[in-house]
Amino acid sequence: MKRTLEEGSEEQSKKLKIAQDKNPLSPYCDEESSVGISKYVDVILNGDSLDISLPPFTGIMKQRFSDFIVHEIDRNGKVIYLTSTEIPESIKDKRSKDIDLDPEAKKENERKGIEEFKSIISDQTIVAGIEDFLQKHQETEDSLVEIVKQRKKIEEADVPTHLIKENDKNNRSKIHNIIKEHFSHVMVSDTLNKDNDQYVRLRYQFQSFTLQTLFLNNQNNSKAKKREKRDNKKKGGRREQNNPATQSYFDPRQFAWPKERPNYIQFVLYKENSETTEIIGEMCRILKLKQKNFQIAGTKDKRGITTQRVTGYQISAEKLMQVNQKCHKMVKVGNFEYVDRPLKLGDLSGNRFTLVLRDLKIPEGSPFSNRNVEDIFRERIEQLNKYGYINYFGMQRFGITYNSVKREYHSDYPTHLLGQHLLKSNWKTLAKIILIAGIQNVRDQRAKQTIIDFTEGKISAEQCYNSLPKFKFNTEKIMLNSYVKTSENDHLAAIQALPMNLLSMYIHAYQSLVYNHMVSLRIEKYGLKVVVGDIVVSRSELKSCEDPKLTFESPITRIETEEQAQKYNIEDVVMSIPGYDIQFPSTEFVNKETYYKFMLENGGITEEDYKKHLSQYRTFGAYRFMIEKAKDIEFEFKDYNPETNKLVETDYDNNITKKPLEQIPCENTKKAAIISFSLNSSNYATMFVRELIRLPSVIDWKWIESNGNPQQQEEQQEQEQTNEDDEVNDEEQSLATEQDHDETNPQEDVIADANMCE
Repeated sequence: MKRTLEEGSEEQSKKLKIAQDKNPLSPYCDEESSVGISKYVDVILNGDSLDISLPPFTGIMKQRFSDFIVHEIDRNGKVIYLTSTEIPESIKDKRSKDIDLDPEAKKENERKGIEEFKSIISDQTIVAGIEDFLQKHQETEDSLVEIVKQRKKIEEADVPTHLIKENDKNNRSKIHNIIKEHFSHVMVSDTLNKDNDQYVRLRYQFQSFTLQTLFLNNQNNSKAKKREKRDNKKKGGRREQNNPATQSYFDPRQFAWPKERPNYIQFVLYKENSETTEIIGEMCRILKLKQKNFQIAGTKDKRGITTQRVTGYQISAEKLMQVNQKCHKMVKVGNFEYVDRPLKLGDLSGNRFTLVLRDLKIPEGSPFSNRNVEDIFRERIEQLNKYGYINYFGMQRFGITYNSVKREYHSDYPTHLLGQHLLKSNWKTLAKIILIAGIQNVRDQRAKQTIIDFTEGKISAEQCYNSLPKFKFNTEKIMLNSYVKTSENDHLAAIQALPMNLLSMYIHAYQSLVYNHMVSLRIEKYGLKVVVGDIVVSRSELKSCEDPKLTFESPITRIETEEQAQKYNIEDVVMSIPGYDIQFPSTEFVNKETYYKFMLENGGITEEDYKKHLSQYRTFGAYRFMIEKAKDIEFEFKDYNPETNKLVETDYDNNITKKPLEQIPCENTKKAAIISFSLNSSNYATMFVRELIRLPSVIDWKWIESNGNPQQQEEQQEQEQTNEDDEVNDEEQSLATEQDHDETNPQEDVIADANMCE
């Protein structure tokens, strides 16, 4: 029986290869096979009776980025939507009583405050001084903003304060109350001891976001605190309380985090056609924060419209509103709430996908050419509901994405190659590959050549760093900065300067490569049945666990007998993701020896390599279900005009603008399928669609759209670029989107799939 299976698989592979040579619509593809993606449930079930030369139907996926919509699903199974960009009344900052008043109301409030000052202060010159200080508020704020724009340092003399001598405590309290009641939008007050007299000190409350952030950063500056502590120590005493020489020229209370408020804000991030990591970086630039201030449960696709949760440490909702106002990309934040704990990678149960497959049709020459494409689509969905799909890691995992420069799916430096060198501690080679891999899709030839010159030793790290454009090449700049600070031969320091999750991704990519190849081998030898030597995890038992997610600590069972195998089905079979201290299947063809033989032949990786990186990268390995099923599959067919931009309403359409989709009447319509489904975390939507259409996930959709006509394909590519430009809001956003699309970083692409987080 085993020989028959083996011979059958070899024969099937030959048929696949012949089909691929004759027809580009073959399910076989060298790019997928190189990372172990080579089997279909459909082919395994139907065997030789299936005509694999043509797919059951064809359709165009992601013709527009609005054809791919992803909503995160939290741990409780709730699908995350952006429903509001307003700050809820319950969490608004109430410290400034008149902050929400309109300008006229504020002026009237100030007039009442001046009248109250006159009633308690007999010396009217003091009141006139307060009025004069009040009138100079806007002038002072404008001058400080200008100083910041010129990148100059703000001195204490640039920020005036006003002192009111008042030794009567009751009168001081009345002055403080008047300030809080009528002037909290422009100034704050405190009491100051000076020359044995008591003063009420007035300081400006600045509305400029730039000044607020600058002063808050100064207040929290650890170096400044250490310097002040050192200076006070030299003077032989503690810091003098209320001494103007030791106090800041702004009042930190206006920026202080309220004690009763939880430390984290959680909000919904809605983005279009952008990387998650890139948008977080853009938010940090706008808010003048570091990326470590934000936490996410997982990254999402670039080419699509995605919605997910983000948490931020001690960031107010009022501050986050700056993102909606200043971000030049189509990004919105909302649904604000304060929470006690941050998100962690993997803090989700999955993602809800909505995909559009345009121009559904049966290919010419198909035996189903006389059938209705809608009926065939329904049959394919029924099969997926019944048998599922092979749970491969998708091509994004390996950095093999569409190269907009070469116009093909390819990567000279796939991410698993970086993981291989990291595991072997080949620091010099790894450092060079990271730098070179980051510029493969870049159209900026000057920047590209600059990095190449550095790797070839023609220029220094400092020269290379200074020559790269601002706000781009972040990964490369981190490494170059390390070379400048240490030595250009210290490759380990440069690599360790990179974010830990990025380095871990390199190792995960290599582990995923091994997993994919072993899954294909397992299915080739044993098909879709449970056999002796398999390892299984009962899904029903897993659901009853405190943590229903499959981890390396989940209880696994090894199949010892045929009778035991009958108690489980193929959906319970798990395959090992290699690592230290992980169990492997023990079948004749797939076992620990098979795993390590493959790794030895592909990178020279041994068990010791995983062990030595255990503490830093937690290379424990894991388990992953071999077969998965999508949940809650829904679909509909829609006739559309080829010129129609969107076929699906987004959160922004439904809840923010409330604009219905534009309907363009046309006689010559095409047919599209709109399909929605949910996948568990770490599962790939591209693998689901691959099984649905029985076409590689790296199929050239433009070829399908042009029916193989090279001239028409070129026209389609040009039209697609025009359409993408039409989808953005204005010229500035269009330029930003084009630059982002062109300069995709392969090692960042590996974390771009909507459902890859672990």
